[in-house]
Amino acid sequence: MLLTIVDRSREAIHAALDEAHLLPGDVGFYASHQGTPWLTRVTAAHADISDAATVITFPSLANMNSVNVPFILAEGERLGLLRNGDVVATFSGGLGETWSSLVMRWGR
Repeated sequence: MLLTIVDRSREAIHAALDEAHLLPGDVGFYASHQGTPWLTRVTAAHADISDAATVITFPSLANMNSVNVPFILAEGERLGLLRNGDVVATFSGGLGETWSSLVMRWGR
């Protein structure tokens, strides 16, 4: 299941980018589900967005399930990694075969 979620991340992120008429290189920040210590880096690399800033919380907080993505967004903003106008890609995968991606422009 964990290995197929990596493939799903690429499909979902690229579909969301296509819908937004953006390219992987446009992504400035990536917020991902962190079910394992390596998942964020592997999914980012597989989706061609490994240059995007991110926050890795797994070593200190482990898997926070549905809170992963919103917490990483909040931490990215708090740490100054996420600013108004940044293109953000998210990816979340859960139990079984569920996954989703969202692309948005950050701002208030």
